[in-house]
Amino acid sequence: MDFDNITIEICDDLPDRTVLDDMLADYYEPFVALMRGLGAPVSREELQSAQDEFWTNAADYMPPRGAVALARNELGQLIGLCNLKRLDAQSGELKRLYVKNEFRRKGLGSELLTALVSQASELGIARLIAEILNPDLGGMLITLGFEKCSSPLETTTSKNYPILRPHLQTFVKKLTET
Repeated sequence: MDFDNITIEICDDLPDRTVLDDMLADYYEPFVALMRGLGAPVSREELQSAQDEFWTNAADYMPPRGAVALARNELGQLIGLCNLKRLDAQSGELKRLYVKNEFRRKGLGSELLTALVSQASELGIARLIAEILNPDLGGMLITLGFEKCSSPLETTTSKNYPILRPHLQTFVKKLTET
């Protein structure tokens, strides 16, 4: 992908809530569809609650506990994001990798993840965990040095959304030896 007109930044401050909420709503849409397909009633209020969870815990995604990587086009519009959240003293969880449809399959997701892997190292995180619902992302994670786990790990997603557990694939990348 030609990244000359796209910038990836690690945030010092979060962007305007309305801008980020629009992207978070797009991110959560396939989760809602999957949960409804599994017979779980998901209301608009629950979707709003998921977005509110991000804002309630926003400090967990900012240094020194985590990081937010954003991708912007040449007009400064938000086109992608990914979050890092510390789980414990040694582990971090990658969350909410999302790239707008028209920018997918061009390497932008890999660039966002690479930026957060680097940031995790700077924060002293020894191990990164990524849980995915979209199996297409597994190849990208393996290319970036993640290994697929044979069983799930306890993460924010698996704790908060147990109905998704059977559908989650878990990947781990060791950044340093513990």
